[in-house]
Amino acid sequence: GFGQVGSLTVTGSQPLAGTSLEYMHAAAVVENLQASTAFTPADFDDTLFCPLVRSGHTSKGLTSGVQVQNVSGATQTVEYTYAPVGGGAKIKRTRSISPGASATFYSPTEGVPKGSLGAVTLKGSEDIVAVVNERGTLPEGRVLQTTYACFGKQSTSNEILIPLYKEFYKGNTTGIQVQNVSGTGQVATIELEYQVSGPGGSSGQATFSHKTPVADGASITFWGVSILQDGSDLYNASGNPDAIQGTYGSVVIKSDQPIVAIVNESTYAFNGKASNQDSKNYEGFNVGERSAPPPPPPGNPPTLTPTPTPTATPPTSPPAKTWQELGGSSATQGGISNNSGDSRFPAVASDHLGQPYVVWTDNSSGNEEIYLLYW
Repeated sequence: GFGQVGSLTVTGSQPLAGTSLEYMHAAAVVENLQASTAFTPADFDDTLFCPLVRSGHTSKGLTSGVQVQNVSGATQTVEYTYAPVGGGAKIKRTRSISPGASATFYSPTEGVPKGSLGAVTLKGSEDIVAVVNERGTLPEGRVLQTTYACFGKQSTSNEILIPLYKEFYKGNTTGIQVQNVSGTGQVATIELEYQVSGPGGSSGQATFSHKTPVADGASITFWGVSILQDGSDLYNASGNPDAIQGTYGSVVIKSDQPIVAIVNESTYAFNGKASNQDSKNYEGFNVGERSAPPPPPPGNPPTLTPTPTPTATPPTSPPAKTWQELGGSSATQGGISNNSGDSRFPAVASDHLGQPYVVWTDNSSGNEEIYLLYW
């Protein structure tokens, strides 16, 4: 209802996609429009990573709230762990969340010190999704607001693509926040390669890294890399930093551990005038070999349970098999295979997360082939 905050689940008879939009309805002229992707089951995970969370940070007072939704069918406890940039004590909090409901972890009320920025890891016993909302205020009183979606552990990788950076370009500059999400306690070394695209067809390249390894669960900020000062933990690994000042282009992030990243662009004056535009952000794109889920516990490997066949060695043309109904009409719509060919020799297995898989031989295409479905 009006004046309330909560979560929303949308269902339909066909596949759906969507976004959520938030704006200041009471303003005569809306200054902010926040947007986030809507989540589908492909995004669900029991562990999420949020690379940038702040509390009263900078003169703008940038402060974050993490909104977590329970997308499972049972009440669960979600653990929130805040790891400050540069090290320091982690902050842990928990919430019990009912199915379909959500809970807010607001930085100041969770005990995150004023002026702090860092990363958050969320862990549940079942699937969850989450977004981070951030709000700040410019000196003239104008409000800045952004939103981004947290990352599931199975969407992480050792390489991330950033399609657009701006390095003091027309009053805007970009900060890139990268989180080490190894989950094994291993520290990370991260490298960012900036490739200039413009203006005016200009070109150039510069690579930057850091001196202090990034702890598991923590994050690091790459900002103002073309004007690094003595004493900075960042350093120029190769190329010419001056070549990217006043430019825009792309970035490739590489690490020896799984990582996630977001990009923040804000108005900033350096050798020119600030653009006075609103803050904006987006999630980096994980590419390459995805991080594999952890192996099953020792002594509990996945097992296949094949349906018995007529003989130990199937004949050249075995008789067709069909799925048997469970109840009066469970298979009347074609069952799992749901095709016109012969579906033979099914087997069922589940992985260490309990997700079921079904495999069988099928000649619907005209050839004997192996078909696989997962839930």
